[in-house]
Amino acid sequence: MTESRFSTPNLLSTYLNVDEGCHGHLMTGDREFWKDLMAGTLDAPNGGIFVFAVDFESDSGIWERHPQGDEIVFLMEGAVDFLLDREDGVHCIELRNPGDFALIPEGIWHKLRVVSPGKTLTINSGKGAEHRRE
Repeated sequence: MTESRFSTPNLLSTYLNVDEGCHGHLMTGDREFWKDLMAGTLDAPNGGIFVFAVDFESDSGIWERHPQGDEIVFLMEGAVDFLLDREDGVHCIELRNPGDFALIPEGIWHKLRVVSPGKTLTINSGKGAEHRRE
């Protein structure tokens, strides 16, 4: 029996789009991808959700919100705060240990503040994402 080897996708450079039937579709996070994502014009092409990982070294400086679904962010390493801009003020969710996660409600403006460089794993719909600078 012959063994075949395949290269393994990495969520730090490849986005996973999971459709409503739970089928995975790979997407490269190239310049066009990020341009469309930041413009709020990138929807998950097969419906469903985006799953991706992010390396972070410094604060994002950009607020974002997802008007069509919650966002879930898992801490894999490092330490971060998520600042949520709510009607009654800014709330802080501290992620300090691998596996800690933030459940960011639909429509809430939020941004990342780095306490210690590391990585996160994010799940969201991507649909209609909006961004604003400080």
